[in-house]
Amino acid sequence: MKPWPPQHPTMGSVGGASLLALDKMGIRQQVEPKIKWVRGGGEVQTSVASGETEIALGPYLSDMRNPGLDIVGALPPGCDLATVYSCAIAAKAGGPVEAAEFIAMLSGEPGRNSRRQLGFV
Repeated sequence: MKPWPPQHPTMGSVGGASLLALDKMGIRQQVEPKIKWVRGGGEVQTSVASGETEIALGPYLSDMRNPGLDIVGALPPGCDLATVYSCAIAAKAGGPVEAAEFIAMLSGEPGRNSRRQLGFV
């Protein structure tokens, strides 16, 4: 098996989440020696698409359209991680009313429908 290219845990949260998923599946010790850490998600996708590595583990993103990259499925139930998105308005925001309206749109029914259509819910 070729190396496996998750994002390095010091470069973002995906690498740490990948290790946690491997722990939950009980295979971290077997897989970790084969890991080739990379700087970011784009490098993970490029590495697999080019054939440099054979497999990647990470969040499914709508921008994963690299030729040569096939999404094969989700992790087993209980091994996945939920991503919580949050919104905030800066105390000195230039348009706090508009920001609040935008957040209301994202968190309301129209936003929920959009997230559902894109596979986030």
